[in-house]
Amino acid sequence: MKKTLLKESIIQELEKELQISNDKVQKIQKEITLKNNLICTNKKVNKIVITYATILTIVLFGGIFLYKSKMDSSQMVISGYQSDISQYKEKLDKYDSLYLFLGDSLIEFYDIFKFFPDYRVINSGKGGNTTDDILENLYTRVYRYHPTEIFLQIGTNDITANKTIEEIYQNIKKIVEDIKVELPEVNIYIESLYPSRGTWSENKGNDRRKQINQLLQEFCQQHNYTYIDMYSSLKEENSDEIKEQYVIDGLHLSDEGYEVITNELRKYMGVKSEK
Repeated sequence: MKKTLLKESIIQELEKELQISNDKVQKIQKEITLKNNLICTNKKVNKIVITYATILTIVLFGGIFLYKSKMDSSQMVISGYQSDISQYKEKLDKYDSLYLFLGDSLIEFYDIFKFFPDYRVINSGKGGNTTDDILENLYTRVYRYHPTEIFLQIGTNDITANKTIEEIYQNIKKIVEDIKVELPEVNIYIESLYPSRGTWSENKGNDRRKQINQLLQEFCQQHNYTYIDMYSSLKEENSDEIKEQYVIDGLHLSDEGYEVITNELRKYMGVKSEK
C-alpha cells in the first residue's frame, strides 16, 4: 500500500514538472511568434517607407523637370514676343496721345479724321479767326480738351487785317506761353504760315509771311519748341507762291495740299518733344 502511494506521488510530481515544462515551451513559442510578427511588421514598414520615398523622389524630380521645361518655354515665349512688343509700342503710344489742331479756316477745312484715322485728333480750327480770337477763347478752343499735343497754325487772317508783323508774332508767342501755363505738360508744334497765290499774295503778302516765319523759327529755337517749316514744302521751286495744285482758290488747300501737310506732320506724331 505504501509503495502504491509513493508511486502515485512520484507520478504527480512528474506530471507537475511536465506541465511546467509545457507552459515554458508555450511561453517561449509565444515570444518567438511575437518577435517574428515584429520582424514582419518592420519589414512591411520598411517596404512602405521605401515605396513612399521612391514616389516622393519621382515627384520631386518630375516637378523640377516640369518647372525647368516651363521656364524654358516661358523664355522662348518672351523672346518670341519681345520683337512684337517693340513693334506695337509705337502704335500704343499713338493712342496715349490726343492731338489738337488749332487755327483758322486752314485748320477747320483740314479733314484730320480722314488723314489721321489711326490717331486721336481734335479739330479746333475756325474760319476767319485771328490770333486775338484764339487768345480770347483758349478755354473753349484748347483747355477743355486737355490735349497732349498741339499743332498751331495761325496768322493768315491777321495779315489780311493789316496787323503789323510784330503784333502778329507777339500774339502767336502769347498763345504758346498762355497754353504752357495752363497745360505745362503739353507738346506744342508751331507750323509756319503757308504761302499763298494770286490775289492772296498781293501787297507783299508772302514776304510778310516769310518774316513772321523767321521770327517764329527763332522763338522755337530759343525756347525749345518744335518749328515745322510748311512754307518751303508748299511753295513753287522758283517763286514764293504756293504750288497751284495745292490750293483751290489761291489760299485754301486742296486735298493734294493737305496730303503734303499730313506727310510732314506725321513725322512728329508719336515722338515726344522735351517741352
